[in-house]
Amino acid sequence: MSTDSHTHDDVQHTAATGTRPAMATHTHQHLSMLRILYGSCATALEAFRAADNPVDDQLVADLETMVERAKGEIERLTAHLAKPA
Repeated sequence: MSTDSHTHDDVQHTAATGTRPAMATHTHQHLSMLRILYGSCATALEAFRAADNPVDDQLVADLETMVERAKGEIERLTAHLAKPA
């Protein structure tokens, strides 16, 4: 467990200070990570499909699944964040 005071700053945010609560902060962080995952998987998938000597078929299938799952989670979290508090 970290004792760094910066690690827990978002826990103390309140509506009175005009800052986002911790859950929203973590949701934004998760959304950012999902976007990175989506971009990485989609780019790798495009490269593997374009190659004359593709990689293992199961890896391509796994990447296709990850692209779809990440896309779905991005849509879900984006909708969650769009809801009024």
